[in-house]
Amino acid sequence: MKLNFCTLFNSNYLSRGIVMYESLLKHCDNFHLYVFAFDDNCYKYLTSQKFEHLTAISLKEFENEELLRIKPTRTTVEYCWTCSVSTIYYSITHFQLD
Repeated sequence: MKLNFCTLFNSNYLSRGIVMYESLLKHCDNFHLYVFAFDDNCYKYLTSQKFEHLTAISLKEFENEELLRIKPTRTTVEYCWTCSVSTIYYSITHFQLD
């Protein structure tokens, strides 16, 4: 059975995200990781590396009207927490996951 994971981070947490991906490679036989890149540098790096089991999603792809309306009222950390549920929903619907 394929396991699907999603997470979000920006370039400040990129090194931790890469370690998480490497840990999944080591400990999980069949997985795919969907990463919501919360800045352009993070997105550019993830897409340039062509990780076999990773799909990077930019904010431009992910953010909808409702999130964009809320964004100015939240700190960066608060906005990440706000987006957590939306990343799961986006992953399931956009990539047609179980």
